[in-house]
Amino acid sequence: MYKMRSIDNLLGKNKELENQEIYFADLSKLNDPMEGFLEFHWNGDIIVWKNFFYHYLLCLENIVAQSQLVNDDYIFTENDIQIYMTFDKLPTQKYKDMITNIATSFFSSSTISKYLSFLSNRKTPIYRSELKSHLKGIHLIALMCILNEYKKNGFSNFSGETLLANLKFDALFNIWDKNRLEIEKDTSFINKLYEVEISIHSQLSLIQSYNIYTEKRGKIKSFLLYEFPDSFVDKIDELAYPHAYISCFMSSCDNSSLWGYYGDNHRGVCLIFKTEERNNKHFLSLTTKMGQSNSGSIIGNANFEFKKVKYSKNFPTIDFFRSLGRMPMDILYKYWYMNENGETSFFSNHLKTAKSIEKWRANYWKKYEKCLTIKLPDWKKENEYRLILEDFMDSHSAINDRKLKYHFNDLEGIIFGYKTTTENKIRIMKIIEEKCKQNNRKKFDFYQAQYIPSSGEMEIDKLDLLKIS
Repeated sequence: MYKMRSIDNLLGKNKELENQEIYFADLSKLNDPMEGFLEFHWNGDIIVWKNFFYHYLLCLENIVAQSQLVNDDYIFTENDIQIYMTFDKLPTQKYKDMITNIATSFFSSSTISKYLSFLSNRKTPIYRSELKSHLKGIHLIALMCILNEYKKNGFSNFSGETLLANLKFDALFNIWDKNRLEIEKDTSFINKLYEVEISIHSQLSLIQSYNIYTEKRGKIKSFLLYEFPDSFVDKIDELAYPHAYISCFMSSCDNSSLWGYYGDNHRGVCLIFKTEERNNKHFLSLTTKMGQSNSGSIIGNANFEFKKVKYSKNFPTIDFFRSLGRMPMDILYKYWYMNENGETSFFSNHLKTAKSIEKWRANYWKKYEKCLTIKLPDWKKENEYRLILEDFMDSHSAINDRKLKYHFNDLEGIIFGYKTTTENKIRIMKIIEEKCKQNNRKKFDFYQAQYIPSSGEMEIDKLDLLKIS
């Protein structure tokens, strides 16, 4: 397998060659904006939808509470949303009573009752754009309930009604449209409808944010009033699957445009890794954090499988309410699959027996792997394979914890780029010479990437005269 690196990464402050490190990047740092995209759909009964709305209310209240404490210019993002909030985590009984009052007020709204009935009776799945539109529809009601309770408890100087009186954007929040019940059978039409609607919402929200952004605490108001619903939907992915980090490789290295893009405009190099093959699968052994003990991190070797990237416009869809795999079973039942009367949702049936759990778990991970190994067809020329670091315990969020060490004997060779300087070649050769001595290794192969005018292509030539002694 081949991995292109810039000289800065290889020899600069990261010293990847000297440290024998492979870096695993956050999905958001990769070149395809659709990397790791999770195409969820939401389809549930009254129990899971009511719990979903309750979770939205709980997270929104937490952001309102945070907004009382931050400085005037603080900029909220989705990372500020405490997506794992539960009622049990609230600090005092008085706080819990306040949340209970907010929820009672919220769910007593006739609009919320209609929404819950509408969503739980849907026969077709709801996708991301539509869900964002629905949450924008209930958002002001939720915010009003929170602010009213805050004023009642002396936490705020103005009520939700005061907030509404000062807002002049009735068209921004289409609270309820009874006609949607009549058209929901036409899936393609309703998806297009909500894509248009969310576009209109986004534009109007941007206009409103523009108008208040420079006001005192304008950035905070913008997030609370307009940005929170979208951010919540994007953040809630975390309840389903763990964070994952990626290291990208290729099955070939003779594409000039890839050298230009990933090989620092041909000034970098390409590392050649030897893989272990088992049952037609290829693996690379890396040293990584395996767990935590009282004395610190547990470090060990793990075999990472090279996963072939598929190039497609179609992403697998994931049933959100049946994919809440990151939460403990007791929390899952208490706050998602059960109502206040102890009745259990139909959407928890996949967890009823050991056999059903085993089947669900296999499908759960299969879907996630597909999502992590799909790129749009525009990237097809990369012929990419990737190693995936799944962060089950959130123990690899720090950059240094995502620099995994490889065994030097698995580094089979190095290809110099067409424009790699003599100075950098010599620096690389000296490091390799020293490592060969340390590992009692007698052979290491160097290659040179060259442009051949007669063929109009890049070629990789082995530098047979370079010997490690």
